[in-house]
Amino acid sequence: MSLNEHYDAAFLGTLRLKKSEVHRFLHAIYVEPQGREEWARNQLARLHECYDLASRHDLVDDDMIRRLKSPDPTQFWAKVNELTAARHFEKAGLQVTFNPPGRKQSVGEFLIGLSAPTFVEVKTLFPRPDTEEEANGLEILCAEVSKLDAPLWVTIHVDSPPKRDFKRKPFRDFASAQLVAPGGQITGTKTYEDPASGLRASVTCSGNLTDGPMGASPLIGPVTIKNDDFILKTLRKATRQLPEDQPCMCVVFEELAFPAKPKHFLNAIYGKLSFIVGPPGTPIEATRLRDGLLRPVHHTRVSAVGYFHSQGERHHPDPELQIYHHPTPRFAIRPEEHSKASAKQIVASISKTSGRVQWQLSQPFDRFVDD
Repeated sequence: MSLNEHYDAAFLGTLRLKKSEVHRFLHAIYVEPQGREEWARNQLARLHECYDLASRHDLVDDDMIRRLKSPDPTQFWAKVNELTAARHFEKAGLQVTFNPPGRKQSVGEFLIGLSAPTFVEVKTLFPRPDTEEEANGLEILCAEVSKLDAPLWVTIHVDSPPKRDFKRKPFRDFASAQLVAPGGQITGTKTYEDPASGLRASVTCSGNLTDGPMGASPLIGPVTIKNDDFILKTLRKATRQLPEDQPCMCVVFEELAFPAKPKHFLNAIYGKLSFIVGPPGTPIEATRLRDGLLRPVHHTRVSAVGYFHSQGERHHPDPELQIYHHPTPRFAIRPEEHSKASAKQIVASISKTSGRVQWQLSQPFDRFVDD
């Protein structure tokens, strides 16, 4: 059978109701492209290639068809993304073997045929509720901090985003009183809570930039919400399924309604971005905290993490695979092997002099890391 026999006229007729994001997507590519014919053709090609791959490997069953028809994005996109990942490696010329045994009673998505068979676990990042409110809240926080009349380097981390409109003046007064004071440089982290709106945020002043090239207004550094922690939690969940005795890779897809940016993924993988502010006139040094998944002696069963990045286009038919290597894995995967898999890479190593983790960045990561 072909996918069209499952997506028959009766099923396509139900899509007109457009009751879910998934059904709106299927309706757009099957029924009403509305001027997006090329996009629709690409999406259809992706779905059909995924189904054909599943058919060749005898994976098509009632459960798979149920998920491909499901209005629930966690069911639909998780299955499509698992097949998309396998399709990517197979198109790159690698052998793919499905349903390998994992740790304890778990089962992985597939093995890929590198020099040593590599276990692959695929996860999809799904959106949390109230994302628009969260985004609006971050914009307001940044706007208020930017009004401070002092040349400070400020970072903001939101532990609990506001669930409704919150009053700006109390936060502005807090920032002014806690971060700006007469008599010199202020450093440290202060926490602001607004029980009425549910906001809880940490504001960190990393240093005074009076003598630097930044001018006289605050420089807003990384603004993070719980996305970093959510991505890290998803990856940690995946690591519990990895076997002990072979190279393993966790592969992550972003579902584009999830409000994460590449920098959030980098924070989760290699640690949150931090800045060392030296004496006046010295450059600010960027580093990463040791709170990411891929740090020395931690989660060493993870040889690498793969990230299918959508490149900003909704449901891109061929997302770009980017691979991040562990600096001290139990089983290393040589970067030249992944070059066969059409993947751009970050290779991590530990400096013999400073003991810090260093990364060799390949194009376009010089742009990607700074996004």
